[in-house]
Amino acid sequence: VVDLGDGNRSPLWRNTETGGVAIWKMEGSEFQEAITTQAPAGQPGSDLNWEIRGTGDVNGGGAEEIFWYNTSTGEIAVWEIDQTGFQNATFITDTNGDRLTISPNDPWQLVAAGDMDGDGNADAIWENMNTQEFAYWKLDGTVFQNAVLIDSRPANGAWEFRGSYDANNDGTDDFFFRNSVTGQNGMWMIHNNSLGQIVEIDRVEDLNFSFYV
Repeated sequence: VVDLGDGNRSPLWRNTETGGVAIWKMEGSEFQEAITTQAPAGQPGSDLNWEIRGTGDVNGGGAEEIFWYNTSTGEIAVWEIDQTGFQNATFITDTNGDRLTISPNDPWQLVAAGDMDGDGNADAIWENMNTQEFAYWKLDGTVFQNAVLIDSRPANGAWEFRGSYDANNDGTDDFFFRNSVTGQNGMWMIHNNSLGQIVEIDRVEDLNFSFYV
């Protein structure tokens, strides 16, 4: 989902054949219109090596951007998008302006974007697929500042990460999980870079169903 600046979070879709992106504009739970867009050739997100990994407001402007990861080169980029579609793309860089890359074979994988430090700007959220630890890259716009480690996820390995969102309106994103064995859904409050108390959400026992935030 993505907020284009109107305060509504709209479903975000990717065409796995063309690479095109669509956003369903919603009013409550009612569909209004679809915005379809695609980056020019050669731009991040223009081919199927690029995968959407999250959305978040990187510049504090009120609208969310789309975070992309290139599964071939390991590059990370951000799309600026508005009500008319794609506007521009910017690579995540270090303070010297060099593009940052994370190998597709690295256990740390980009899994979401969200405001993890309460500064109003989105950070890049990573999960270690071997240890189940979480960390985030503190970003100043699209410039990497430093990495911060978060506590590992709950010990029961059946809990799978499903996304981040500031559920309790405290200024920092919280983590959502689904138990792939029981169908229980849960939310972990984030406090001082630690996973806090779990809040259980309604169980959906049919494991054919899932959810993403």
